[in-house]
Amino acid sequence: MTDIRGGSPEDELNTLLFQALILWPRRIRERLSSLTFKDAQRLDFNVHLHRNFNYRGEGEQSWTDLDFWLREILATHRTLFGWYSLLFERSGVRIDWIDGGPLVPISTVTEWTRLVSRFDPDVLLTFDWARRKIGGEGQFEARSLPAWATAARASDAELRGLWRRGLSDMHIHVGGVRLPHETWLDLLLRCRRSAQFDTLRKSYEAEDCDLEQNIEAAIELRRCLVARLGAHPRYELQRVQPHDQRWSTWNVARLAPERTLLADAWCALQQPGHGAAEHITPLFDAYLEIKHRFHILTHQPAFQDPRGLRAFDQRRFGALKTRKPRGKHFTLSEEYGASQRLRMGDTANACEYLLESPDLCRIELRIGPFDYAHEYWRHFGAWRRLEQQLRQGWRRNDRKAVEIRFAVHFKRSESRRRPGQTNTDFQLRQLDSQSAALRIALARSDNPDVVDRMKALVRIDVAGQERDTHCGLFGFHLRLLRGDQDALRELEDGTAPHPTRAYLAHWHRLKERGIHRPSAHERRLGLTIHAGEDAADLLDGLYQVATALHVCRLQAGDGIGHALALTSKADFAPLARVQQGVRLDSLCWLHDLLSRHPGAWTGLEVEQLHLEHRISAVGRSIYELDGKPSGTAADEFVELWRSRFYGRNGEEARHSSWWRHLQARDSLPDVIRNREKMIALNDRTLVPGAIAKARTLLLDEVKRRRVVVEMNPSSNLRISGAGATELSPTIEIFKEAGDGLLACVNTDNPGVFATCVENEYALLVDGARRAQMPEGDIRDLVERVRRIGIEVLL
Repeated sequence: MTDIRGGSPEDELNTLLFQALILWPRRIRERLSSLTFKDAQRLDFNVHLHRNFNYRGEGEQSWTDLDFWLREILATHRTLFGWYSLLFERSGVRIDWIDGGPLVPISTVTEWTRLVSRFDPDVLLTFDWARRKIGGEGQFEARSLPAWATAARASDAELRGLWRRGLSDMHIHVGGVRLPHETWLDLLLRCRRSAQFDTLRKSYEAEDCDLEQNIEAAIELRRCLVARLGAHPRYELQRVQPHDQRWSTWNVARLAPERTLLADAWCALQQPGHGAAEHITPLFDAYLEIKHRFHILTHQPAFQDPRGLRAFDQRRFGALKTRKPRGKHFTLSEEYGASQRLRMGDTANACEYLLESPDLCRIELRIGPFDYAHEYWRHFGAWRRLEQQLRQGWRRNDRKAVEIRFAVHFKRSESRRRPGQTNTDFQLRQLDSQSAALRIALARSDNPDVVDRMKALVRIDVAGQERDTHCGLFGFHLRLLRGDQDALRELEDGTAPHPTRAYLAHWHRLKERGIHRPSAHERRLGLTIHAGEDAADLLDGLYQVATALHVCRLQAGDGIGHALALTSKADFAPLARVQQGVRLDSLCWLHDLLSRHPGAWTGLEVEQLHLEHRISAVGRSIYELDGKPSGTAADEFVELWRSRFYGRNGEEARHSSWWRHLQARDSLPDVIRNREKMIALNDRTLVPGAIAKARTLLLDEVKRRRVVVEMNPSSNLRISGAGATELSPTIEIFKEAGDGLLACVNTDNPGVFATCVENEYALLVDGARRAQMPEGDIRDLVERVRRIGIEVLL
């Protein structure tokens, strides 16, 4: 559903109607490139509007009002060119063309973000270029279309001065830099088969469409357009293959033929003497509809439902992932010993795209963990060759050197879990194997070449679905990787915490070989935990952040990814469910946190009673104590949780008989299954005051520990489901940066969000302005978060 905001209610409604008209499949199938009000009534335009668009103006608009505005529009603007013209004007978007490239003023970057949630940006940009050329503006008189960056960048003279001092982008998932532009061109050229894209194909089916049919139609429509426009060589798409001198398959120059075709077609629509513009219009209209649909299904939209990380992971993030080949007729992949340039293709393309930002000087790319140590050595050996190629290009273009480094992220994923296997068993078995492989890769101190290769790896990270797996499950293995002395001692003594103790087989082998402890020459790995991003509710999100601090033991210079729970004003997913064990732990954490701060419960005595009752009820359900003597009060469950949460360095637990009984049952398979059982969140409204107090205390602790919050404005805007830029939790985090919080700006998944680091700053500034922050404070905070990304994050 599209949600249009900004401008007057009349402009909002007109923008909605233009979008609906342009993206109306039935109109396009009927080849109605010019439309009257009677045509709209005959083809049931109101049904299309009601099903696919959502207007939230001041008050409700009746169907009579909608008909009135539609009649007014179609009385004066009946053609495709006119609808696109008014779409720009009424939405408030302005494009500044400087040095041949498009720049989006910060004052309209939010409106631009809304627009490109529904339309392919190149279609919009070439339209604006064409209408300026038709209008006789001097710089657009030349026939050849100038090249510009893959993403239109935000423009602000003062910010450009800050950016020239250097920008960082320290939170990038390599898989999230897959470019829809490249995939679209490869599909048109038949360099890739549409059948390879399982997730994208399913997304098309959900829209009652077929991916292969759409691609076939686009190829034929493009061929006809080229023929109508003169079949000039400048329209011919270029095939690109990696080679020894260039490992990336992406270059912005690949977009030149497509952009030239779009611009010439727009010009032809307004030149009746061109030679059959009336024949070009329906072809072009149909081609644009297919192109827009592809854009919508491969990008994560802003200001639209469904919100949340799960929908993003299931549809958008995986849209451009290709299915691994099966059977004897497979293509080369990393598993089958592909060449270095093929293995590093995604990384090479990511660097090519990211370095279109001229002021980037520090980048951190996140890659998934490997199963064996030699895969790390092979990967970073290939990276060293790719880095040499990049540096040669920088020297040729007189660009300053860029520090590019890597983080290995362990993902909370249940995708490969066997039927009947508990999530705890699956995650810890996988984590034991993969973390030990990374330890071996880092421990080859006898080989200087390997040591040099591994210097590119500087961080470990935990990402993925918070609702599936709590980050505390990863804590002990992460501490082992970082050389935490308490964790290493517990490994050697056999006193590791439950349930991790049963999943250290690989680490015990490392201990026997004497390589489980980091050597003196090794660089301490940084750590980032994704927490409070897309939790079940605010309490769950806050507990995730607290777990990252205490169980994973974040230190100064480490990071928390997103941390929206620290400032969010609304629950993440009102109908979400959560694991029963995680709910008990979060309730115990809330009770313990407030109990340890004198006076925290003052005025909240009723909420304290509600909380204790809920802790007892959930705890008795997990440990199957219903019907047995009622000796288990909330304090017993809190003490049991405390001993697990703080470990050997925590407070001494009261060893009552009931406590020992609960501890003995903690490792039983039935209890583990009970902890993983999903339950409805029916206690969120019982303790709002306690949760608000806990958030304040937790935010103060994050500031005190000097942990960096890694902000991702585009990502957070979409995942949080905020209806406006100023309502994004990121704006509140930005405000807290003026009160001692460390934060930096990043892109997260720039290809999926169609963004770049400059646009992330622009969204932050525009949202802060709309939230009525003083302009001077905004500029000071922008410089603060810029410097933190360059200087503070380890």
